[in-house]
Amino acid sequence: MTKAQASRKSVYLHCSRVFTGPNARVRKTKKVRKLLEKNQHSFGALTNKYDLGTICNVAKELLDAGIFESSSKAETQFPDLFRSSHWEESEPSDFDATRSEADAMEEIVPSEEKNIRPSHVTNPKISSCALYAPSTDSRTMSLPPATPISPSLHPLYLPYRTQHRLFTMVQDILEECCFNFGCLWLPEVLKARSCECVESIELTRWIRILFRHYKDLPPLATTEIPGVTFREVLFRTHQIRHTAVHRRLASVSEIEKMIENAVSLTIVLKDALQTRKIETIQREVEVKIEELRRVQSELEVRMSAELAMIAQRRKLLDEFEKKAIDLTLSEGNQNRLRVGSGLDGFLIKGQKCTESGVQHPEKMRHAKGDDAPLKLEDLEGTISSTAGRTTTEQDTP
Repeated sequence: MTKAQASRKSVYLHCSRVFTGPNARVRKTKKVRKLLEKNQHSFGALTNKYDLGTICNVAKELLDAGIFESSSKAETQFPDLFRSSHWEESEPSDFDATRSEADAMEEIVPSEEKNIRPSHVTNPKISSCALYAPSTDSRTMSLPPATPISPSLHPLYLPYRTQHRLFTMVQDILEECCFNFGCLWLPEVLKARSCECVESIELTRWIRILFRHYKDLPPLATTEIPGVTFREVLFRTHQIRHTAVHRRLASVSEIEKMIENAVSLTIVLKDALQTRKIETIQREVEVKIEELRRVQSELEVRMSAELAMIAQRRKLLDEFEKKAIDLTLSEGNQNRLRVGSGLDGFLIKGQKCTESGVQHPEKMRHAKGDDAPLKLEDLEGTISSTAGRTTTEQDTP
């Protein structure tokens, strides 16, 4: 695979959630960039490899080719992501494994990296205090640490227990919807499988059954959704089962999208009762997620203000530290000069006395007639008496 093809595949995997529905028909570069900037949390891992300008250019190329808009074009461009022959014969999780690669890269981030976002370190699950990255270069070891980057609370997640209960409930509703549809339009299939109740067939098998037989259904059996094919509805619905079964933590944006896809399946299968059930869940989830977003945003604003205040205090403390060090060094130097000046005065005085006839210290010791060490008082007494004598001689006419 060429480097260009690899970048196109990466952008398609990470940005497919951004360019869905009406957004898949966007063609203007300015609009494409605006959508990417607004939904950057959906492809955070991709920005570690490419800059936003490169991602925008590749996404624009894929949009112009209609790859986000048409799964058939996407399959032609990236055949390894769409294994339809295996899908009919094996579990859809195989079909989805490559697609989930984008989710895994974004969602499973260790704390030493994202909330390293930051400590930012952002892991996404990782929110902690900002870390400094000390330099090993000897030329920069003495420099102060860089300004810490504030951690982010995004992407947002529900508690996993809540998420699992939510997807389990939605999956049960979808299985009932598929069962009702099968009883009405595919009774032979249910009979061949000895299916007697909703619990007899799981959602995964229903997706395979519907994918295999949807071409044989009469036009009145399903409803079309503008801009979305039946195959795409089935594929997107499978994400719910994949997330629930494989215990994958999904961001709130993904949860909203998957519930929307579940509603789409019930609409396509014309089950108004199941549609109302999921739409009721959808409204409540949207309210709670909006509250979560609001509170988390307020927390981030407060945290940014507090970190700014701490940075100001840190700057002030640094100034105090510098002043204390400078003052200590200055006073130490002054004390050194004061002591040196005093010693210089003593030495100069002694030198003058010696030049005026003061005995050498060794001669003074011999004159004393003992081996005792010469004391400073002896030297000072001698200097004083000699200085006095010299003064008297100078005063004598």
